[in-house]
Amino acid sequence: MATQRLRQIGSTVLDTLALAYGGEPRTVGWVIEVVADGCEPRGLARSPGGPRRPSSQLDRLRLGGVAIPELNLERTREALDHLPRARLWVRTFVPIAGEGRWDVRILRLCSLLEGIAREVVPRDQRLQAADGTDLLTHDNKPATTKDLRGKLFFLAQAGCEALAIPEEALVVNPGSDLWTEAGVWADLRNVVGHDGHWRRAPAFTGLPRPRQRSEAAAASAAQGGELEDGLLRYADAVSAVAELILRQALLGAFDSPQ
Repeated sequence: MATQRLRQIGSTVLDTLALAYGGEPRTVGWVIEVVADGCEPRGLARSPGGPRRPSSQLDRLRLGGVAIPELNLERTREALDHLPRARLWVRTFVPIAGEGRWDVRILRLCSLLEGIAREVVPRDQRLQAADGTDLLTHDNKPATTKDLRGKLFFLAQAGCEALAIPEEALVVNPGSDLWTEAGVWADLRNVVGHDGHWRRAPAFTGLPRPRQRSEAAAASAAQGGELEDGLLRYADAVSAVAELILRQALLGAFDSPQ
């Protein structure tokens, strides 16, 4: 029982650090000791150093001097001990955040967010912008939480409200808004899921309109840089949305404490 509890504590601590710092824990150093009865511990090997840790995408967001609320590591660890949904979602998020391919990271993050939405987002609810304006789909139909774009928008909007973060903090495309950005997130995810990767035109795609929309958005988000720069900014934005929802979950928004 003691060993099992120690493993559980260790796992919770690693998940806490992963959420705080934006990815799977990486080795920064290790020490091996040999201990025998009646003898002093003897160092056997050590290896200082290691790769730089990733960073939390949510913590990197700044808008007009507004800082993201700091994540308290001790409270986070305690929450993971008592909130089973939050614990499951954070455990699922940890390896995704360290995914090396940006397009695969978007695919996996959107799958996680869609799964969360199925549990906590009202079904087929009409969507409105922050000013109360009814939102429309690409086909000019009333927007709802029925599809992926609606689910992502609802989660992001509710998360921003819960943590007092401006919606614009999640917007990487100058002059855009959260609803438009949620459409880009969904387009990128759908192209990757359908084709197995995201490739710019004239490469083949089975979803030409989502690819066209997402490519135009990424080019604008790059602000004169390479298209890849804009795509990476969108991948970081989706990571930030996931972190936002997980921090909301750690406040007990979706769980009954156990």
